[in-house]
Amino acid sequence: MGKQEASVMTEREKTQPIQPATWEDFDEAMDYLAKKIWEEEKKRKKRFIGIHGIKRGGYCPAVALSHRLGIPMTDIFFQPDIILVDDISDKGKTMNFHMKNNPYKDSVLTATWLKRVGTEFKPDVCFGEIKSNAWIEFPWETWHNKEAK
Repeated sequence: MGKQEASVMTEREKTQPIQPATWEDFDEAMDYLAKKIWEEEKKRKKRFIGIHGIKRGGYCPAVALSHRLGIPMTDIFFQPDIILVDDISDKGKTMNFHMKNNPYKDSVLTATWLKRVGTEFKPDVCFGEIKSNAWIEFPWETWHNKEAK
């Protein structure tokens, strides 16, 4: 059987432009976020004890920040002095959900690679802001645009 082109396209992709992000973009953003988190630790005069990546988009940024900062990953996000990470604060609903009832929210630092203008949730640390309605295709999501092997 020969190569076949992937032809699955969601309704969103038919109506919303796609803006790809590369692994190089990712590395630049993670370096920036790590620096900002270090600055936040100095300001707060305390070290964060864990990093929690919100599934699924927050996993890659959380792992990258864990390595850069030497802070372990944690599965528990209802604890003090952690960094809560996601790829994007689009509408803000995911971060709001995770922070709304968190009894330790005053000691939690939120970090995202990107935030969309008008998001309900403003992360403490963010690399960039999106002003268009483009769908951001993160580097770990590009598999569906490749030819099937």
